[in-house]
Formats: sequence, structure tokens, C-alpha cells
Amino acid sequence: MASGSVFLNSFGILVREGLEALLICTALAAAAAKAGSHHSVRAIWQGAAAAIVVSIATAITVDRVLHLTEADQEAIEGVTMLLASAVLFYVSYWLLSKLQVARWMGYLQDRTINADSRWAMGGVAFLAVYREGAETVLFYRALAGIGAGFPMWSGIAAGAVVMIAIGAAVLRYGARLPIRPLFTLTGLLLYYLAFVFAGRGVHELQEAGWISETVLLNGPRIGSLGIYPTVETMVAQLVLLGLAIVAGVVILMGWKRARAVVGTSTTVAQK
Repeated sequence: MASGSVFLNSFGILVREGLEALLICTALAAAAAKAGSHHSVRAIWQGAAAAIVVSIATAITVDRVLHLTEADQEAIEGVTMLLASAVLFYVSYWLLSKLQVARWMGYLQDRTINADSRWAMGGVAFLAVYREGAETVLFYRALAGIGAGFPMWSGIAAGAVVMIAIGAAVLRYGARLPIRPLFTLTGLLLYYLAFVFAGRGVHELQEAGWISETVLLNGPRIGSLGIYPTVETMVAQLVLLGLAIVAGVVILMGWKRARAVVGTSTTVAQK
């Protein structure tokens, strides 16, 4: 393979595989920093760093020790996606549930990001990075077999520069946003990814033969949304939509209670 092609492939692997994980981590970190929770910011980046280490270890184990089949690797990726979907949905719900608190009570900075939430945010960062990390390492091992050397490493370096620039931009400009828009954007991003991962995770398990595949004739296939023309993938995403509706009702009820508390507190203060 020509040096230019190796460079472009190397650059593309890192940017393509890492961009999604980076956006999740930086958006979460910006939201946590805006809320004044430096413990959560640390948990997010610690989770991401741990995922990188575990990704490398997993890739080495799969490549040199376990010799997993392609179906086994798809099964691992499917399970990871479904776990990520569950955690992403939980953190999305958590962020959106705090919008009214941030608006009405000035409560966010010192109470809402507690130990459980830090674990959840760290877990999202870990799963987001791990989902891409092991696959990225294996891609680079394959690329090294046909074009190792300066072109590959320069592509990695260029990709890293781009990723750092994107992450810095999200952190800088995200921190300037008011809490409500920042939490809203981050929560919706996480829910979108949870929806996509639910469909893709089931699809990967179908490819691995772990889940049956009931094909829908003329069914939609929208890769960017994780939508595939099978009953099983659509059921998984419909369940997530149902959970989103339930979560929305719970959030609205919480907002009404928060508004009532604020109204009561204001009345008492005026007396």
C-alpha cells in the first residue's frame, strides 16, 4: 500500500472510531464542569482512560490468546453496545430530569451530582471509549501488517491532533452555555446514541447467531439511526421509546413538584 494511502487510512481509523466517544466524554465533562462537579469531571476522564487500557488488553487477548471467530467478536460488540445503550439512557434521563432543578432552585451545583451520578458518568465514558477502543486497536494491527512505519504513525498523530482540537472546542464553548441548554443538548445526544446502540447491538447479536432474525419485507434500513428491517431490532428500539415516554412523564411530574416547592418557599419567605 502506498504511503499516502496508509496515512489516510491511519488518520481515518482514529477520527472515525474515536469521534463519537470523544463527543460523549467532552459533552459530559462540559456539563459536569458547568455544574461545578469537579469530581464528576475526573470520573469521566478516569473512565475514558481505563477504557483505553482495557481496550488494548482486550484486543491483545482476542488477537493472540483467544483467537475468537468473527461471530464471537460481533457478539462481544453487541453485548457492549446494549450495555452502553442502557447506561446512556440512564444518564440522558438523569440530565434531563435536572433541568427544572437548575432553573427553579439553584440546586444543581452542590447536590444533584452525587456519588451515584459520578459512577454513572464514569461508566458512560468507559463504555463509550471501550466500545470503539478494542476495535480501533485491531484495525491498527491489521494496518501495521501492510504499512507500518512513519505513514501509519503520522496518521495517528494527525488524527490525535484533530480529536484534541474537537474536544477542546466542545469543552470551551460548552462551558459557556447556560446549564439548561447544555444539559438539554447533552441529554438528547446521549438518548440518540442509546437508541442507535440498541438497534445496532441487537443487530450484532443477530450476526453472531445469538438472537433470531425475523426479516420485515420492505422494512426500513437507516444505519445512522441503528434501524434494521428485522422485528427484533425494532422491538428493542420500541422498548427504548416506551421507556423514554415513561421517563418524560416522570420528569414532567418532577418539574411540577419542584415548581410547587419553589412557590411554597417564596410564599413563606414573603411572610
